Amino acid sequence: HGNPVESKDIKLVLLEFIDFIRKKEKPILFGHNIAAFDIPILLHHLKQHSLLSEFLLHIIGCIDTLKLAKRKFKKTEFGNHKQQTLVKELVGSEYDAHDACADVSSLFLLLDHLEYSEKDIFPFNATLLADSFNPLTRSAIISKPMARKLANCGLCLKHLKLAFERGSESGLKSVLSEHGFSVKTVNTISKYFHRTEE
Repeated sequence: HGNPVESKDIKLVLLEFIDFIRKKEKPILFGHNIAAFDIPILLHHLKQHSLLSEFLLHIIGCIDTLKLAKRKFKKTEFGNHKQQTLVKELVGSEYDAHDACADVSSLFLLLDHLEYSEKDIFPFNATLLADSFNPLTRSAIISKPMARKLANCGLCLKHLKLAFERGSESGLKSVLSEHGFSVKTVNTISKYFHRTEE
């Protein structure tokens, strides 16, 4: 609005944020469209400043309220699933979406109208974990949604390879069945590891 705004060095802000979440017990980040928008930006800056490992030590995971809203409300009910629209319709108030504090406060109020459980929590680094499966998705061994599903369980290709190296199919089955994956998925990934061994 034409007024000078004080800013801070990005690394200092990231360190302050890490310190903030470190003081919380089992912190979970909530955000509307957080998986597609906020997390990739935060992930990029944490990696750029060599703070990702430190951050991951303190965060349990994330919940995307856009996903919760899409599950609970049909698009036809409100016209769209934007946070501003949902807050207006469900909370009965309007706010400036470009005001970060108002955005956070309204999301907090919106949470009373959404349902979530531990199953909705996904790892902060799910994008990186999903990318680890690129050799399998490029070869059409598994689909991209399957790669995301594996990543949302906190698994990456290295985890599965290690399980396979230690116990062949039974090692892989042990890890994947623990997360509810089918025998078909175990067999598909097992065949991939057998081929790469040859």
